[in-house]
Parts: sequence; C-alpha cells; structure tokens
Amino acid sequence: MYFWSFPDWYDATPFHWCTTDDASTERTDQPLTVDQRLTREVAQALLSDPAVTSGLVDLRVHNGVAILDGTIDSEDARAAAVATAESVSGIRDVCNALVLD
Repeated sequence: MYFWSFPDWYDATPFHWCTTDDASTERTDQPLTVDQRLTREVAQALLSDPAVTSGLVDLRVHNGVAILDGTIDSEDARAAAVATAESVSGIRDVCNALVLD
C-alpha cells in the first residue's frame, strides 16, 4: 500500500488530506512553477515504479532538488526511489531522508 504526501501537488496551494476548509484546496488558474511541475513528474515516476514499495513518503522539490522524507519498507525500495527521482528530467539532485520502517 502506498502513502504519499505531496505538499505542492495542486498549484500554489498545499494539499491537505483531511480538511473541513474547502477553500484551502481550491485550484487557481495560475500556471505551475517549475518545482511544482517537477514534483508532479517525480510523484508519477515513483508511483509507476514497481520497485518502490510501500511507505510513507513526503515529496518536495525546491530549486530542482527532490527531497524524499519519511519511511519506506526496504533498502532496495529506498535505493529505487532515489534512482527514480534522479531519472526525472530537470531534477538536479536528490536529498534522501528516507528511513527504513
């Protein structure tokens, strides 16, 4: 099972998993920033990689650097997540803060 958290997944407004304030998740008509686009691309790559197994991962991209934080179930999955993030065009570096669960 996957548990992913993408703080900047939707435009410039952070996405909240559980909220009663519908205004906090409204989409705007502003174009995505480069980091927001990269966050989406890395997220899609991670979710489609069968080697990246279950975990609780917080994904952020700041100035082209993908930051992977959270827990993951194996060292192989951790290495696969880092390799997958590095493979996305536009990602300059990956900060691996994933720990084994």
